[in-house]
Amino acid sequence: IDNIQNKGGNLLNNGKNIESNKIVIRTILEKKSKSKQKDYFLIVNASRNEVIVNETIGLTLQFFNRLRLVEASIEEPESNKYFLKQQGKEKNFRKLVDGKEYNVTEIVYRFTPTMAGETIIPSFTLKGLAVVPERSRQRGFGGLFEDSFFNSNFGKRKRIKASSEPISLMVQNFPESGKPADFTGIVGDFKITQD
Repeated sequence: IDNIQNKGGNLLNNGKNIESNKIVIRTILEKKSKSKQKDYFLIVNASRNEVIVNETIGLTLQFFNRLRLVEASIEEPESNKYFLKQQGKEKNFRKLVDGKEYNVTEIVYRFTPTMAGETIIPSFTLKGLAVVPERSRQRGFGGLFEDSFFNSNFGKRKRIKASSEPISLMVQNFPESGKPADFTGIVGDFKITQD
């Protein structure tokens, strides 16, 4: 934060002395967001931060990128404290963030905790191969290390890695009041058929 001050001044107009007011301009340094720092980033959000044991909630993973991906894979966290399963197919769309347009890949997961207490869902990680535009192109003959696989008319191929922030959820046991004596801990509507 910085203040710039103008003490004001005097102006003589047709014999009249006119004074201006003091002006203070306050400037604030803007923090850079992840989207301003990188051409790609990964976020994961939970539909709720509090859940009951064996209750299923949604986790939404979004990978934002401004690069051309050649390949990509997602490493999902694993634990004996919860079940995690992808729901449906991934969706692709574009989104404007901080004035920049990103390609977004969205994957929805079903998350079901199996134990009470604080549950930390570790980072999801995306690893891939992207074509990164070259800032300065050198002209002339190719060298020993200029392989056409790693260089193209669109840029250079580069391995990328993006990780989400871990998510903290509070998992509670079922309320004791009003619980039936034969309650087994399973919640939901079920239909059982026999073939």
